Parts: sequence; structure tokens; C-alpha cells
Amino acid sequence: MLRHSLLSLCFILMLLPVAAQRIVVSQPVVLEKSHRTIRVDSVVTTGSSTSFYLRILNERTHGGWFCLSEEIELYSNETYLSRASSIKGIPICPEAHRFTHVGEEVAFQVVFPPIEKGIQVVSILEVCNEACMSLKGIVLDKRFNRKAHLFDKALGCYQQGDYLRCIKGFERVLAPPLPLKETTSVYAFAYYYIISGYLRSGQREEGLVWYYRLQSSELDNKVEIMRRLQQEFVLPDE
Repeated sequence: MLRHSLLSLCFILMLLPVAAQRIVVSQPVVLEKSHRTIRVDSVVTTGSSTSFYLRILNERTHGGWFCLSEEIELYSNETYLSRASSIKGIPICPEAHRFTHVGEEVAFQVVFPPIEKGIQVVSILEVCNEACMSLKGIVLDKRFNRKAHLFDKALGCYQQGDYLRCIKGFERVLAPPLPLKETTSVYAFAYYYIISGYLRSGQREEGLVWYYRLQSSELDNKVEIMRRLQQEFVLPDE
């Protein structure tokens, strides 16, 4: 029994380094897409590859199709990283998947060599002549993705008009740390909705507290948000 337990323990320990190498980012934020109905379900990086699990939804009543070129490139900002090593689940052009009905979804996978640790944002660009797929600004930072999903949830609440109930969600977005704050406007807009929510609810003092917090912040686009608030509400310039 003891020998069996020791062998089981050794087997588990052998698997730990492999498991530790597997990094999964679920439903990452994508800042810009060529095809509106494409989404990224997950990005999985192991010691040997980085796989993008995607799907596309058909919205056409007839004539819809989709295919991919063999040449798909991966970038970090403007820096070329690699070319796709394999494409799974979707035909290579000129062959194509022909959609049969509205609402049909096709899941597919694009595989690259492993992405280096520390890269937070990548882009996928298809090299082709027509209707090329591009996914720019796929965010791999899990902390930012969580904040972005919090922002979307709070925004949906805000749009229903229950401003005070939704402010807590935006405050959670602004809780430190603020990953990628130099490259996103999410944090500045979180300030906007907090300030606007308080002012629209008649709580001017609370709104001004957050207005001055925005003013003293280090966010690059705070001036744009402050001007927008000044146009919508009676607020001091300084």
C-alpha cells in the first residue's frame, strides 16, 4: 500500500511541471475585429504552442461562407512574432465552409508557436486579398480582462437608469492595480460613469469628489473625459 501511494505521488509530481506550463485566458477582450460576429473563446499557451479558440456566427439568410488563408500572422503591437503552424476546424481558401442557416456557428482553432511570457496584448492578421480576418488587441492580461467584464456589467446596469446601484461596479474597476492603463480608456470612462451617476442622482458632492480624483489621476485621456463632463454638467474647469 505504501509503495503504491509513493508511486502515485511521484506520478502526480511528474505532471505538475506540465500543468504549470499551461496558461489559459478565457474570453479575452478584443479591441478591434474585422468580422463583427467572430469571438475568441480562449487562448491556451503551453510549452509547445499558443492556440486561439475562435468561433464565427452567421447572420446571413443565404450565401454566407467563411474560410482562412494559410498565411496568418501573430503580432505584439507592431512587432511580428510568428506565423500560424496549423489551422483546425475551418477550410483553407479557396475551399470554404458554406453556412446553411442564420445563427449557425462554426468553432475553429489557429495554432502558433508559444507566446513569450510577459506579452500582454497580441493581434492576429490574415494575409489575403479580400475580407481578411483581423483581431487587433487581444488582451492576455487576466486582471484587465476581469476588469473589462466588470465594466461591461456595470455599464449594462447604468444604461437601465439605476445609477447609484451601478456605481459600485465601476468603483471595482478602478480598484488598484490598473493593468494596461497606458493603453486603454476603460479606467477614464469608469470615472465618467461614477461622476455622471452621482450627478444624475442629485449627489453633487460625491460627484465632485470623484471629479477631483479624476483630475489628479495619471490617466492619459482624463482631459477628454473631464471636458465631456463639463459639457454635460456645470463643473469647474480646474
